Amino acid sequence: MHRTILMIDDEYSFCLMMRNMIQEIGPYKVIVATNGPNGLRAATREKPDLILLDIQMPAIDGLEVLKKLQNRKATRHIPVIMVTGLHSPEIIQSAMSQFAEQYLMKPVSLKDLKMAIERTLKYH
Repeated sequence: MHRTILMIDDEYSFCLMMRNMIQEIGPYKVIVATNGPNGLRAATREKPDLILLDIQMPAIDGLEVLKKLQNRKATRHIPVIMVTGLHSPEIIQSAMSQFAEQYLMKPVSLKDLKMAIERTLKYH
């Protein structure tokens, strides 16, 4: 059975690169959403096993998306890994306090991505 990963990031080229990396790691189905509202709809509709979420996005940023995911019964159980270029300890703390599983810094290496995905899915 393929597990499903939802990638929410406004940089489409980054999403494509990440999808290729994820498919190198294992037989995952990867869904891409290029903004927060579409990501929230996809999470509710597709019920992915894992969400990779960027923080810096227009309209609704990743921290707000994370908060909305946690407040919805249909999505609160889905683990989220934050994937972002922000290096601020305050932002990291904010994401982790909202139940993000892990925090990966861009650019993401294949090794770190593999470890984060496998570790997160192992416990969910």
